[in-house]
Amino acid sequence: MNTADRSLALLDTALRRRFEFVPVLPDLAPLQDLHVGEIDIARMLVAINRRIESLYDRDHAIGHAFFTGLRDVAEGPARFAALKAVFRGHILPLLEEYFFEDWNKIRLVLADNQKPEGARFVVQADADGALEQLFGDGHGLDEHGVNPRHELDMQAFERPEAYVGIYSTLA
Repeated sequence: MNTADRSLALLDTALRRRFEFVPVLPDLAPLQDLHVGEIDIARMLVAINRRIESLYDRDHAIGHAFFTGLRDVAEGPARFAALKAVFRGHILPLLEEYFFEDWNKIRLVLADNQKPEGARFVVQADADGALEQLFGDGHGLDEHGVNPRHELDMQAFERPEAYVGIYSTLA
């Protein structure tokens, strides 16, 4: 339950007093030996969740259920298309919600800061001269005075190395 919404805080407190809550963490067993080409789904989910736990908390781990349906899709282009749909339709929107569209943290969760260009899901959109273009000469701002714009690199979703890069830097 999202206690950030003040209208739910009292309800959340009342439920916690009356019921026992058992944490249900992601289960990697259904994802063992599940691959999409060279992409190891279990390793990818572990890497994502380790980063979420470090940046946010354990209660916001991404669940295995998003990926279990991949088993029902034949290996090959169809399974890769299903993985792309899971990322674009579920994982990224969830990360946006968790981190309140703090794209730098989303980049860290996806290890985009460690991947080569072209394999990054989230890229900074502002090019050199963008501040002058927006505010004119003599604006007095530097890159630290404004929030950088980020956008999704839709081509990265088409590259298996973008997904492998999420976990390849972890031992």
